[in-house]
Amino acid sequence: MGKRIPIKTAKDIAKKYNYDQVIIWAQNNSEHIQHVTTFGKSVVDADQACQGGNYIKRKFLGWPENECLAEPTRVRKLREQIKKLEKEIMELKK
Repeated sequence: MGKRIPIKTAKDIAKKYNYDQVIIWAQNNSEHIQHVTTFGKSVVDADQACQGGNYIKRKFLGWPENECLAEPTRVRKLREQIKKLEKEIMELKK
């Protein structure tokens, strides 16, 4: 049975081969399972690799749109911090 490929595996590949972004696509034909894992060295690299993984899922593999919306945890946390800061700025302007 196909297993999820951990982000750590993609990170290990990036370190070993000196890449900033890694996208892994795997398929298990007998189980009809596909999996995409991405890693980026920096926050920008993580975001770009994830966007690339979403594009592969959407355009090449035909996955449903709701499964093509992955976002790296680091990026999601930054978005949340930005929203919080924007809210604080709005409160200060009152």
